[in-house]
Amino acid sequence: MANQFPIQRPYRVGAIEYVFFHTHLGTYAACLLTACVLNTMSGLIGVHWVVSMAVFTQIGNWSTAFFTLSIAIHTFNSLVLRIRQSPFVCASTIILGWVISIIAALIPFAVHSQIYGPVAITCTFRTGFEKANFLLHVLPILIGSLLSVLLYSIVFLVLRGTLNIRGGVKLTLDPHQRWSKGSGDMENYQRYVACLLPYSVVQLLVISNFKVPLPVVICAFVFWNLLGMLFIVMNLVIRSLLARYY
Repeated sequence: MANQFPIQRPYRVGAIEYVFFHTHLGTYAACLLTACVLNTMSGLIGVHWVVSMAVFTQIGNWSTAFFTLSIAIHTFNSLVLRIRQSPFVCASTIILGWVISIIAALIPFAVHSQIYGPVAITCTFRTGFEKANFLLHVLPILIGSLLSVLLYSIVFLVLRGTLNIRGGVKLTLDPHQRWSKGSGDMENYQRYVACLLPYSVVQLLVISNFKVPLPVVICAFVFWNLLGMLFIVMNLVIRSLLARYY
């Protein structure tokens, strides 16, 4: 006698995870996770491997900023503009992101072999290379963070009904039926991006020759190395938003 009740297959969740990492968003997420791993690896390398530690830090820094912004743009295009991204654009973005990250890490060392050195509890641009430190180390984080905040803010306003950009920009100040829609999810974006900022602020203070207390520096590095865990949270949030609204 045939079984009339459907059997729930336990590998369904695993299949969903497998499919996710074959989407454009999943590919960007894998790249961002790799960037977070590089940042963590740079913190585990011994100080006597100065150049290797600095190069890993730079690659992780640039790729984190690049793919954080890439995910923000992809989310904005999918949820707000309803634009489907082509595989060619996705592949080109990934290649461009890693090429830029590697070049940005290796060119300073190729130009000046003594540019990297131990600073505080890490290895980065030595004292005396403040301009390079700002342009090649701090600025990418700031640009990625601020643009991501802007895009996610627009997504948040559109999803909860405050902003409508179809047929012209329309602002609704009291959307009762959508007031709380998606607000809890979008707060996780803010937590993720907030962990990018302390490290950037500390680096700006160091470049400006302010004496930053060591506990503050350590705290900023802790936030920086927590990005991997917060990325997982952000990843789950993006998936839930795409499944709900797209």
